[in-house]
Amino acid sequence: IISDIDWYEYLCSPTEWNKDKYPDPEGMFQKLDELNVRYGLINDPNVTDRGGNKYFVEGDLNKYFLKNQSGNTKKVNWPWGEASGLADFFDPAAQQWWGGQVLNLKSQGVEYIWMDMNEPSAYAVDWLFWNKDGKSFGNINECKNVYATMHNKTLFDAMTEDGSRTFMQTRGGFTGSQK
Repeated sequence: IISDIDWYEYLCSPTEWNKDKYPDPEGMFQKLDELNVRYGLINDPNVTDRGGNKYFVEGDLNKYFLKNQSGNTKKVNWPWGEASGLADFFDPAAQQWWGGQVLNLKSQGVEYIWMDMNEPSAYAVDWLFWNKDGKSFGNINECKNVYATMHNKTLFDAMTEDGSRTFMQTRGGFTGSQK
């Protein structure tokens, strides 16, 4: 079974369950496990800035999102969210943070991830992507096509760091990235 965006609490948030639709995720996973049913979730690369979403606040504070020329989070209006920050999967610290969120879901019983909207499907022309000290920032024209690959790698690394196998489904990538 796979859940689409309905599981998100704040329209898009890396680990916050919608409490009305999923009041007891751990209990749900226990029942599904008894039935030998596997469960996966959609994972969009953005975090909605809504209602004090602690994941947006944390990502913004730690500069895990794509930035503008001033070095601040550059929000984008997501198709089914509101203003959102997109994780900068080129930044090793942002990869670690996002992967940690996914590990939280894995510990609850999520066994696979559907990575969606990571082309990215909404973007700002003035986004700047992480740079290593002394290197130039990447822009959307340079990084758009590889962004999905970095999202995929971040989640694959997190889901398999304990040596377990997982199933990864993605909307964007390169030929051969399924290997």
